[in-house]
Amino acid sequence: MDLNLLAAFDALFTERSVTRAGKRMGLSQPAMSGALGRLRVMLQDPLFVRDKSGLRPTERAEQLADPIAKALTALRIAVLPSDFDPETSTRHFTLGCVDAAIAVIIPKILASVLREAPQSRVFIRPINPADAADLLESGAIDLAITPFGAPHATLLTQKLFDIDGVLAMRKRHPLTRIKHLSARDLLSYPHAMVSFEGRTAGQLDEALAREGLKRHVGVVLSSFLAVPHVLRGTDAIAILPGPFARVLEREGGIALRPLPTGVHFPRLAMSLIWPRAHDTSPAMRWLRAQIESAAD
Repeated sequence: MDLNLLAAFDALFTERSVTRAGKRMGLSQPAMSGALGRLRVMLQDPLFVRDKSGLRPTERAEQLADPIAKALTALRIAVLPSDFDPETSTRHFTLGCVDAAIAVIIPKILASVLREAPQSRVFIRPINPADAADLLESGAIDLAITPFGAPHATLLTQKLFDIDGVLAMRKRHPLTRIKHLSARDLLSYPHAMVSFEGRTAGQLDEALAREGLKRHVGVVLSSFLAVPHVLRGTDAIAILPGPFARVLEREGGIALRPLPTGVHFPRLAMSLIWPRAHDTSPAMRWLRAQIESAAD
């Protein structure tokens, strides 16, 4: 069996696009299409069918995805060199990150990695934090940066930095003129909420309910990176992770205020998570050191 075809399958399943999978594999689109054709013949199944969102895996592809990913991960670990030289390495790394972390820490990480390992390649994959464990265990990503620690014994975690909460809005928003905000002041304007699952209520709503208050969630977003565009153009407000919100403030157009008394943000910390099987890998130890240094 051609291991390159299994790697091509894994890339297609992850990217759901022949073009993106080809870039991941370092192949042209025609070459990637050819690999898909050979996979279909070998496995006697269409594997991926086109729909409006890209390539949709068939039932057979869904069954194969996890075993193939785990086999590729085991093989990569088995053939890893016993040492790691960043200056000459052509290693590919895949980081899964909650998208707020992409704005806060990824630029610092990339500056360090691309300077110290100039021939390496880093794939940045925005993820739902709830999917981090499965993606790590399947080998789809090497490391995860999320607000939650490792939920499984097969994973290890390192705290990177604490996450506070702040109130964000456009500059010259009416609330910027109120010296001491109350929880009730927040109810006068629609809220923009980030939910990877599409929920319209969270821990903040539970806290407000205990005070007999209820906010109006006017906008539900699946990405933190969309928040500044919504806030700059509307009267919507948002309660955001402080490290991310302060990046938006520095970029301009966003004003921040402390949360009013009685409005509590959950205790969170951004964490680095990796498979226990990679703990002693020289390349992964080096990459973790770059990430931890960027978080200081």
